[in-house]
Amino acid sequence: MVTTLHKSFIQFLERMMEIRYSQVCFLPVFLFINGVSLQETVVGFIGGSAVLPCSSKDPPHTIQGIGVYWRHSSQNVYGIIYGKVSVEGQDPEYRNRTESFPEEYMRGNFSIKLNNLQHTDAGEYKCYIIEESVVWRVKLLIKERPERPIPSEGTKPKPEMIVMIISVLFIGIIFSLAVFTVSLQETVVGFIGGSAVLPCSSKDPPHTIQGIGVYWRHSSQNVYGIIYGKVSVEGQDPEYRNRTESFPEEYMRGNFSIKLNNLQHTDAGEYKCYIIEESVVWRVKLLIKERPERPIPSEGTKPKPEMIVMIISVLFIGIIFSLAVSLFSNIINITCSACSCVAFPRLAELCPVLAFLLVFPPWGNFFPHLATPTLL
Repeated sequence: MVTTLHKSFIQFLERMMEIRYSQVCFLPVFLFINGVSLQETVVGFIGGSAVLPCSSKDPPHTIQGIGVYWRHSSQNVYGIIYGKVSVEGQDPEYRNRTESFPEEYMRGNFSIKLNNLQHTDAGEYKCYIIEESVVWRVKLLIKERPERPIPSEGTKPKPEMIVMIISVLFIGIIFSLAVFTVSLQETVVGFIGGSAVLPCSSKDPPHTIQGIGVYWRHSSQNVYGIIYGKVSVEGQDPEYRNRTESFPEEYMRGNFSIKLNNLQHTDAGEYKCYIIEESVVWRVKLLIKERPERPIPSEGTKPKPEMIVMIISVLFIGIIFSLAVSLFSNIINITCSACSCVAFPRLAELCPVLAFLLVFPPWGNFFPHLATPTLL
């Protein structure tokens, strides 16, 4: 038995799927909605039984990942939630008359058997496979039981039936690849022991809090759920208990991101966020890395003392030299017979500099006879 929340969740999904049927996409043979719609016809007889087929394209990985819901018009017929039969909220007309095949669940077979058929059982039945967003439509025809068995001419498939089946499979595959959902890819990096926010947002914010239905999965694990605007941890995988949280104040802005705390290596991988109303799937790739140690300052980042001394010395000598040359060039006149200042006029421009070099220790001590400065 499932909780009242599960019942509400199922009713919510039914309403959402019905809304999606108003968004029709025209194809040559069938009308397809935001999900692959497969049509079957079954004939049953009054008082007898009939098996209504419904199967998954890809068998589930775990029994907990199974979610299937049968409806007839507005009546709840049968439910399989987290791999268990759910008859809570079942319409009284179908009590003790419906059964499924639990041993076939892991093969993707979610057909049901309806016993003690009545005229009121006739009509269209819908089988919703939640994980794949697939809807099986089964039309049940009820006839009076014939007195003598009449050989059926339908034992051999008719050519038009073969064409229809091939068309359904082909169009269904193309539709699944191209139209079924808008898949958005994100990559998030987290560190061991830390936290990471996995983004998921709606293109159009919901009109009411009751219209919110979001489901987070990691591989075959149930991570987190937001149903009717309330957090649902029913069926949550034990690995994520007390480690996941969302942001309720952001729901009405269309933000359904979750925060995963105390990250482990096993948390790495692809997460999927299903936004039921929009049929949008966010794919978030989580990368887990070891937390880096604090960076140690490199010895090469600090200048060495001898380098500092050299730089200061160069700057100091350059300043003194510049001041001295500027000063002495205005007040010193040199007899430049030794350096041929008269013979070479352009060299005369350098005489003040040469004079300074000659009188400046230690050069002036070695060449006193070459320069005899006189003050102007």
